Amino acid sequence: MLLNTVSHELRTPLTTIKGSTSALMDSQTGSDPEARALLLSGIHTAADSLTVIVEILLSMSRLESGMLRVVKTPTDVTDLVSVVADSARRQFPTHRLAVRIDADVHLVSLDLVLMAQVLANLLGKAARHTPPGTAAELSVERTGDGISLTVADEGPGVDPAELEHLFEAFFRGAKAATGSVGLGLSICKGIVEAHGGYIAAFINREGGLSVNIVLPKSLASDAGAQAS
Repeated sequence: MLLNTVSHELRTPLTTIKGSTSALMDSQTGSDPEARALLLSGIHTAADSLTVIVEILLSMSRLESGMLRVVKTPTDVTDLVSVVADSARRQFPTHRLAVRIDADVHLVSLDLVLMAQVLANLLGKAARHTPPGTAAELSVERTGDGISLTVADEGPGVDPAELEHLFEAFFRGAKAATGSVGLGLSICKGIVEAHGGYIAAFINREGGLSVNIVLPKSLASDAGAQAS
C-alpha cells in the first residue's frame, strides 16, 4: 500500500523536474529568460513537493517504530504561530491567513519543532483544498490549564461520513487535492497524541473544515516548565 501510494505521488514532481531540466538543456529554450524562469519555478515547486513527501515518510517511520521523541520546552505561543504563519503566507501567497491568539496564553510546554510541523501541515492542507483568494484562520485559545489550537478554512469541506476517517493512514477523501499521500493528518494525530493531546475535525456551519487540537495541562511558567 505504501509503495503504491508513494510511487504514484513521486511520479508527478519527478516528471516535472525531468521535463524541465531537459528543456533547459536545449540551447534555444535555455537562452529565453522568460522560459528559463518558468521552468526553474516549476523545478523549485516540484522539489518542494518531493521534500514534503520525504518528510512525511520520515515522520511516519518514526511514529511506527516508536522512535518519535517529544522534547517539551517552555515555548512562546506567539513565536510558534508567527513562524508557521509567515512561512504559510510565503508558500501560499494567493490565500489569506488570519491569526488570533488569546491574550492570556503565553508560555506553553511542547515540542516546538514537532508542533510547528503539525500546524504547517494543517495550514498547507487548508490552502491546497481551498480556492485562491479564500481565507483561513489559525486561532489559539486557553482551555483551563491547557490550550486549544484551531485551523479553519473556507473550502468545500468534506462529506460528513469522512470525518471519522480523516486521521487514518492513507485515507484520501473524495475532494482530496492531487499530490496528497494520505499520511499528513495521520502524522499530525500521532504527534499530538505523543504530546498527551487529541485532535479532531469539524465541518464549519458557514462551510469549510476546522481541525482542532487540544493540549491539556500544557500551560507553562518560566520557572515551572520541565522538559520531558
